[in-house]
Amino acid sequence: MGHLLSNISFDKEINASLAHQIIKSAEQLTYRQLCILKLIVIKENYNLRITDYRGQGTFTKDLYQVLYECLDLYHRGFINIGGEVAFGPTDIAPGKMTVQGLVADLYNLMSLTKIQNDELIYLVQILS
Repeated sequence: MGHLLSNISFDKEINASLAHQIIKSAEQLTYRQLCILKLIVIKENYNLRITDYRGQGTFTKDLYQVLYECLDLYHRGFINIGGEVAFGPTDIAPGKMTVQGLVADLYNLMSLTKIQNDELIYLVQILS
């Protein structure tokens, strides 16, 4: 949040209304969701699952927790899944996720590139 607040202060393209919206959005995200956003941006470095989870009979608790985090990002309009509609967590296709809209600014202003790739290993294992 420190990066976000200081970077917003020096970005002439961000007015007060947009700054408030970005800050509010950032405050509502979990650390895992911030890691998911970074993973989405650098997904080409990993072999994430391209297909969704429809028809999969069972889910580990680890998997469905992460899928619900992704679904929340989708419902907020922060990510898309290749133009598909996601009605539930089984509709998430990790390899097709991309960031969009406000979250692109949030990503840059929060300096999410500084999240260490080691922090993403757990997510990569689950979403591959």
